[in-house]
Amino acid sequence: MQRRMAGGCHLTRDIPGLVREAGFEIETLEKPYAPGVRLSRPWSYVYFGVARAR
Repeated sequence: MQRRMAGGCHLTRDIPGLVREAGFEIETLEKPYAPGVRLSRPWSYVYFGVARAR
């Protein structure tokens, strides 16, 4: 369902884990919902952060 509704997004993907596996260290990480989005809340979960190469 998520492929059809969200253009191929993988809602269960471990974003912090993927960033670490790529060789980065996460310094800050916020996981809010996108502002102003109400009806499609599951597809509006976003990650904002800073990561540095190890």
